[in-house]
Amino acid sequence: MKKKLLIISILLMTYSVSSQNKNAKAEFTVDGTCELCKEQIETVALKTKGVKIANWSMETHILSLVINEKKTNLDKVKKAISKIEVYLCPMKCEGGKTYLDKDTRCPVCEMGLLKSEHVAHKKHNH
Repeated sequence: MKKKLLIISILLMTYSVSSQNKNAKAEFTVDGTCELCKEQIETVALKTKGVKIANWSMETHILSLVINEKKTNLDKVKKAISKIEVYLCPMKCEGGKTYLDKDTRCPVCEMGLLKSEHVAHKKHNH
């Protein structure tokens, strides 16, 4: 009896591992308003281990992904996107150009960047 249970357990584990798709397609909604949002949403998604393709639509707000389910899941991608912060030069040397890395310095005036308080970007769900 124990031998049968062991064999069944091994078969179930083998099935669950093999059922994970290396090229699974997934979609979910991410709020955003501009090209900057698109760039950052896609960049952060692609930096998540296991994400192969990320394409966010400004019109529909749908983020379409191809992921390796053995390496990631939608919760990990959503968590990474929720941590996006936008930084810009306090002197606005390059207009509204923003950066993802708060440790970057403005290439024009070399001042440290500040977290963006841009009204449109405060409303984002990313």
